[in-house]
Amino acid sequence: MGMPWLEKHEHWIDWRDKGIGASRTAVSDRALVTDTNGLTSFERVIALIQNQAIVSNNSTCSQASVWFQLAVALDHFGNNGTGASLDRSQDLRGIGKGTADGYTDRDVQALKNLSVRYVRWPTVAERRKTFHEREAVGFAGCVGFIGGTTIPLTQNPVIDGECFFD
Repeated sequence: MGMPWLEKHEHWIDWRDKGIGASRTAVSDRALVTDTNGLTSFERVIALIQNQAIVSNNSTCSQASVWFQLAVALDHFGNNGTGASLDRSQDLRGIGKGTADGYTDRDVQALKNLSVRYVRWPTVAERRKTFHEREAVGFAGCVGFIGGTTIPLTQNPVIDGECFFD
């Protein structure tokens, strides 16, 4: 008697086990945005977090590879971070909801640990420049843009909630 779920999803288990190298060959080189060291953004993030104890341990019960944990977390975020996206990870990657939750939590903590190195308040000159850039395109005094990405809210804010949409 076979294991129907495993038989039906064997290609994902194979993908998971082969690692990032296997998935990178499936994507054309033009589709990968690389930095000056030839790393994709994804690989650069892996390089930044891979030595943190939270995503990689030396216990007898080892964790999944850092690239796989990050792929699951990004898939979760790319689907609005909803419970449905955790079900998607379970279906696509052959992992449970609790495992997907754990990967996401650990990756968020690993990225948060990097914040002191990469996140800072803009200088007066940078704030002035941003203000004038936004003002020039009709968004004077607007706060909340992050690299052009909107942040989906599950509920309207209490103050001026009718002004928020996504």
